[in-house]
Amino acid sequence: MRRISLIAGLLLIATAAAAQSAQAPEYEVKAAFLYNFAKFVEWPSQVFPASSAPLRICILGHDPFGSSLDNIIQGKAVAGRPITHLRLQAAADARSCHVLFLGSSDPDTLKQALYHLRDAPVLTVSECQDFLAFGGMINFVLEQDRVRFEINLAAAEQHHLKLSSKLLSVARVVNLGGEVN
Repeated sequence: MRRISLIAGLLLIATAAAAQSAQAPEYEVKAAFLYNFAKFVEWPSQVFPASSAPLRICILGHDPFGSSLDNIIQGKAVAGRPITHLRLQAAADARSCHVLFLGSSDPDTLKQALYHLRDAPVLTVSECQDFLAFGGMINFVLEQDRVRFEINLAAAEQHHLKLSSKLLSVARVVNLGGEVN
């Protein structure tokens, strides 16, 4: 059953990539990736207070997604958990999130947000050039007008998140113990 859900998730990632070739707007594709990332991460069990607790995808700072993320997650679940989408005003509020998109390109703002999350099992995602170097986990990059992503595996492991090998296999760059491959 888990294998089937992993295959279905990979198909959704492939669908998002195929949508790019049909000239889907960049942030619709990125919103689809945010949703799909949640399918390929295992959080520590204590993160969810109950088996029915929702998975929270949060945006901190500028929200470039508009209604795209809302439309993608509407009525969907991950591992049987409903998904909620929150727009945050302060980094301190991000500790209750499971996936956090940091919508700022200001290095000091990113570093401060990551500092607030230094021991929290929150999957951090951004599109800032130096995000992985600051300790972020997943960074969107544009390559030949296509959305790709890089992963800092060491940062995810430091926050006790387990990333599926399926997710790692489609990442453009994987940081292993501080080295970028």
